[in-house]
Amino acid sequence: MLFLVFASKSLYAQFFVGDVLKISAGSEVYVYESDFVNNSNASIVSDGLLHNKSTNFFVSPGAALTGSGVLVFDGTAPQIIDGNEVLFDCDVEINNSGNVSLSTLSLLPSAIPNNNLFLNKSLIFTLGDFITSTNKVVFSSSSNYSGASNNSHINGWSSKIGNTSFIFPVGNGVLMRDLSITSPSNITDRFECKYIQADPSPSYPDNLMAPTLYAISSCEYWLLYNTNGSSAVNVNLTWNDQTSCGITNPLDLRVARWDGALWQDHGNGGTNGSSNFGSIVTSALVNSFGPFTLATISDDNPLPITLIDFKAEYLSDKEYVDLTWQTYSEINNDYFTVEKSRDGKVWVEVDIVPGASNHVGFLEYSSLDEEPFVGLSYYRLKQTDFDGLTSYSEPRSINISNLTYAYPNPFYDILQINASNLLIDRIEIVNSLGQNVKSIVCSQIKPEILDLSLKDLESGLYNVRIINSNNVITKSVIKL
Repeated sequence: MLFLVFASKSLYAQFFVGDVLKISAGSEVYVYESDFVNNSNASIVSDGLLHNKSTNFFVSPGAALTGSGVLVFDGTAPQIIDGNEVLFDCDVEINNSGNVSLSTLSLLPSAIPNNNLFLNKSLIFTLGDFITSTNKVVFSSSSNYSGASNNSHINGWSSKIGNTSFIFPVGNGVLMRDLSITSPSNITDRFECKYIQADPSPSYPDNLMAPTLYAISSCEYWLLYNTNGSSAVNVNLTWNDQTSCGITNPLDLRVARWDGALWQDHGNGGTNGSSNFGSIVTSALVNSFGPFTLATISDDNPLPITLIDFKAEYLSDKEYVDLTWQTYSEINNDYFTVEKSRDGKVWVEVDIVPGASNHVGFLEYSSLDEEPFVGLSYYRLKQTDFDGLTSYSEPRSINISNLTYAYPNPFYDILQINASNLLIDRIEIVNSLGQNVKSIVCSQIKPEILDLSLKDLESGLYNVRIINSNNVITKSVIKL
């Protein structure tokens, strides 16, 4: 067995193939240069093992990689494959804990930014993900793969040409969430697939569905397209308890497809697995494609709530933030927690609002924050299911430049007045009989926080009147 190692101490070192590189069977070649460049009209014929440890693997237009051996992308640092419609006519192995990516913008002057990778033989998944982004790993009619798992799969687009059944080894970079199709009619048919762990709404609203469906998953979906040919196939989706938000009754699951206006019901042609993980196939052939996801015909499967809208509005005349939201098709919904933050990182609880448990149709919710932050702040909803699963809304921002309120409420001895950016003439404390029991002259100061010592007041209800030349702001407080 012959071992060859190519390495350099130069920062800009390249391993450059300008003509023909042939690796005999039983030989191993290791390339450690930062750039591996296969020049235009050059060729690599590998019947042995070619270990690429370079950061960038450039393939010029017209360059060929062939042979009965294996091209191995291995190591621990991220690696990039860069080229224009690259064709690998040899086995390729992904064995890199730092992942391998298809470049989204070619660095080769002669290449256009289309870095699809075509495979004629086998793709071997060993360790690390193959990240394709907007590009695609394309399996030809003669190619396939092995070893795909949670630890090694395609994160992004995968494509298959041919007339054989195929399982797309796609996932989110942590879990493989494959989708499979039965055999297309023609060897030239081409299907493309991508998994997305996100709510299909608002792009594909999960409240618009066929009347046979009870709810659409708002956790995940797949994009499946037939980009060449017109074959009809059965579509098989998978579920996993870490991403699918809970499956308790597989018999009531359905495959749903977005048709541009509604999520259509493609039935349940059979399920495999358990409530933790499994698969479901359409009840008939599908001849139209697009977004696919899991659906249910009953509330037995706790697919999460559909949040239609969440608004946060500051009402300056009342000096509180009005929070409203609307839901559709609540399933297993225990309660909402309204949270706020000064910086979008550290969140504190404002209110807890009970959910509707299980409900189909629109519901309105509301809450108030009577002590909002001064300046820019953020609000969000945390939704909690009965089984403890949680999800969050997108945050909403509020910017309050003129805010006055008294706190804590109730108070003991010291009452603080937050009067940011407000000129105050005086503050009056009025008891429940309407009597002015204390008056503080402020002499047009512009305070942030005023500490009022009111320990001499009796316990009870008081109105604090904050007065300037423009208006009077009244806040009710309780002295303990």
